[in-house]
Amino acid sequence: MVLEYLLVALCRTPSSGYDLGAVFKAALRLFWSAELSQVYPTLKRLERRRWLKARTVPSDRGPARRVYESTERGREALSAWLAQGPAFREERYAVAAQVFVLDAAGGPEASAAFIARLRDSLTDRAAALAAVDDQIKVADLTDAEFHQYLSLRLGRRVVEARLAWCREALEALAARPSKAKPKRPTGRR
Repeated sequence: MVLEYLLVALCRTPSSGYDLGAVFKAALRLFWSAELSQVYPTLKRLERRRWLKARTVPSDRGPARRVYESTERGREALSAWLAQGPAFREERYAVAAQVFVLDAAGGPEASAAFIARLRDSLTDRAAALAAVDDQIKVADLTDAEFHQYLSLRLGRRVVEARLAWCREALEALAARPSKAKPKRPTGRR
């Protein structure tokens, strides 16, 4: 499970579940989402597996918090996973599934509106990625930051490819004559 390895890697720096949730929302959300409802049970499972160790520390705000840190065993598992090479797996890209059945939306206008909304959303995402990317001075990055930068660049290229697809799809829709199936006669006269 990819989430397990991400958490082990993130916990190389001691982190609470809340801290990890914030990292997913701020940095990882563009390519891997995880809600706190997934993070906390996974942390407990990794602690039982001895990939993480946990301790309770006082908090400046509110009750004490549980902080997790990777163990040698966890780091070895992470290294072994990375040594396996790229982890290609079947992706679930909900938008692709929606496009696959978009003919059910009610015609070419509805399809074009859907794709235009996707384009607008991706345009916003591309701008956000570009704003972060433009601030980065590669020469100043640590090894960990440099690999996070590479991930950012990969995400940016994926968004750009999806935007290019939106342009192509909208052009194809505009150029295509409607091929809607004729309605079947109801048998009434």
